[in-house]
Amino acid sequence: MSYQDEYKALIEITNSNLQESGQAQIVFENPNNIFANIFALPIENLLEIESDREFIFEVYYKILDRAIDESTLSYLLSLLKYKVTNRVDIIKNVTNSHECEVKKTKVIFQEESKA
Repeated sequence: MSYQDEYKALIEITNSNLQESGQAQIVFENPNNIFANIFALPIENLLEIESDREFIFEVYYKILDRAIDESTLSYLLSLLKYKVTNRVDIIKNVTNSHECEVKKTKVIFQEESKA
């Protein structure tokens, strides 16, 4: 069993136990990126995540090293839904945020060239 499979199993067990006890489930980091840190995580890995919700959680986990609060999550989901912004802009904004600067997790964002 791979580390990713073990991690997925741990997620399922944890959320199953929480559900049985009537508690809210936890959103974990994407198992495909568990060993990658933001300094080595290609932007493509984030952009490949299918669900907008999972994408936003992963951006916050990898760049800010924390979960996103519900009001910000709802706001960003609505921006994506109504095409007011896109995923690349969300990554840029989080990467260039004051919180990111303070946490010293600042990375240099390089947009793919459109040649």
